[in-house]
Amino acid sequence: MVIFKFLVEDTYGIEFFKKLINRLKIEDLIPTEVRIDADRAPAACNKKLDRILTTTFKFSTRDFVKAIVIHDGDGNPENKRRILLNHVPRDLRDRVELLIFEDEIEEWICKSLEYRLRGLKPSVALSRNLERDQGRRYEKRNLPEFVDQLNFDILNNDDERFKKLIIFLRN
Repeated sequence: MVIFKFLVEDTYGIEFFKKLINRLKIEDLIPTEVRIDADRAPAACNKKLDRILTTTFKFSTRDFVKAIVIHDGDGNPENKRRILLNHVPRDLRDRVELLIFEDEIEEWICKSLEYRLRGLKPSVALSRNLERDQGRRYEKRNLPEFVDQLNFDILNNDDERFKKLIIFLRN
């Protein structure tokens, strides 16, 4: 068994990533022995991240292999990466991966459903397309429901962050 610690900025992202990992295993994109322990990540500028990572690797009763910190980039992922990296202890950086979306996690859903963003935030574009196609709006609490609609072929070919996640979970 290989255990990864997932620290997810979005409350509903915790369940989303748990479902995603299960689906990735079913579709044989990652090893079946991969397990995740997902919790809420602190805000990017919060010093709590270093304490959480230190506790995860040095004091936990579970044998975590690596951790992944998942945050929305809010249009500036490199700035978010720089801020988060400042809160990852230097001696743990080889065991921690930062997965920062350009804007937000709904990018994967929009790409999978082939919804164009047209300058909108992905969650707004998703909501507008759902309203047009299905007569309903997108709400954040519905995020985990969309795991089944992710198109892994599209994401594996067109999304560097998705590819990075798969590689991270395979190693």
